[in-house]
Order: sequence, then structure tokens, then C-alpha cells
Amino acid sequence: MTSFREAYLALPRPTLFGHRGCRGEAPENTLAAFEVAARAGADGIEIDVRPCRDGSLVVMHDPTLERTAGDRRSVAALSLGELSAVRSEGEPIPTLDETLEFCRRRGLALNVELKRDVPSRPRAVLAAARTLLRHKPGHGVVVSSFDPLMLAAFRVLAPEIPTALLLEPDSARKHGHERLARFLGLAVHPDRAMVTPERLRRWREESLRVAVWTVNEPDELRRLCRLGVDGLISDNPALARSVIDEELAGPPRLSAT
Repeated sequence: MTSFREAYLALPRPTLFGHRGCRGEAPENTLAAFEVAARAGADGIEIDVRPCRDGSLVVMHDPTLERTAGDRRSVAALSLGELSAVRSEGEPIPTLDETLEFCRRRGLALNVELKRDVPSRPRAVLAAARTLLRHKPGHGVVVSSFDPLMLAAFRVLAPEIPTALLLEPDSARKHGHERLARFLGLAVHPDRAMVTPERLRRWREESLRVAVWTVNEPDELRRLCRLGVDGLISDNPALARSVIDEELAGPPRLSAT
């Protein structure tokens, strides 16, 4: 059987992830958005997960339901049964299990972001590790977070599953991101504004894969493709797919080494 690491390393370059599915054309983080992303040519989807009251992981970016469902209750305060009755912009809220099964059927990679604004980070990490290890790694899976301690704990529980440290400009200055990323796993997921040829060379020297968020403009997509990043996370997978295909058919890329 293909290992989690092998499936991840076998992903196409650049791997195109639909951000929260395809949030511009369907309710974010729902099966409907994931289907739109798949039809638009995404190689995978990026999702956010957080635990509900009984510990099950559901796919939801915000700690409350207010923005997407007009409901002020927090996700952590509700049971899975109660959440099943809620509609996020008209669509059911999927569980991580349901999303993994969807990705298996559609042959999609999955980038699971562990949210840090949860009642218990250790419980969220444990739930993610247990859920992911129940599923066969037939498609690429990577677990990402802005919280390096959550990723370190996840690696103890599931060392075979690739991890990625999410980076924003402030975190790069505060934490020594190359050293952290080298310790935590195979990848960094930087904000697009951070990606320069010099930084990309440094990440390459550390043997880190680089997937960039959130890239929606054609010129920026072209720039990053030409630099040779390993992944692109976009709200508009149809546009991103057309740019990637254009670039792959064109002249050789610039080298970051």
C-alpha cells in the first residue's frame, strides 16, 4: 500500500488546492464547494477543521456559526447531531470523515488545517490523528497549522503523515521559520507576499516543499509557477488551473537554485 508520505510526494507540481473548496462559487468548506473545485481542475482541496462538543471534527473555518449560518452559537458548544441540523449558507457542514471519503472517491489531495482557536488544542490534534489514520492514504494528505506546537504533537501521534507550517510575514520574523519547518516536517505554506527567489532557495536547501496561499491573481500565479513552487492554494481553481496549464506548456521555468 502507498504510504502517506509517498502519496504526498507523488502529487503533481505545482499541486493546485482549492481554498476551502471553491469559496467564490459555492459555500466555503462544504461538499458542494469541494465538487466545484474538483470540476474546475483542482488537484486537491484545502479545508479547516475544528472539534465540536463530542470531539468529532467538522469542517469549519470560524469558531462560531455566525458568518456562514447566521447563528451565534460556537461550533465547540454543539454536538455533531446538533450541527447536522445547521446549514452553512444553505449547505450541510461536513465532517472530516465525510470529506476524506469525498476526496477518496474523487481522487483529490487534501490539505487539513488545524485551527488553533479551539477549547483544547491537544484534543483537536488527537482527533485529527485518529481520524486520518483510519483512512487509507491513496491520495496525498498534508496537515497544516500556524501553531508549531500542534504540528509537533501531531507528528508524535502520526509521524507518517506529512505536515506543513503555515507562515505569515510576522511569524517568519518571530519564530525562525526555516528551523521550525525543518523540525516539523516536509513543507512550509507561506503567504504569497513572502515568496521571493532568495527565500525559495533557502527552503529548497532545507528540502522543504513550498505551497503558497492564497493566490488569486493571474500575474501572481504566473510568477509563482515560474519560480517553481510545489503548490498553489487558490479561491479560484478554474483560473489557477488555466494559468498553471499555460505555464506548463510554455518555456522552461525560472530556477530557484
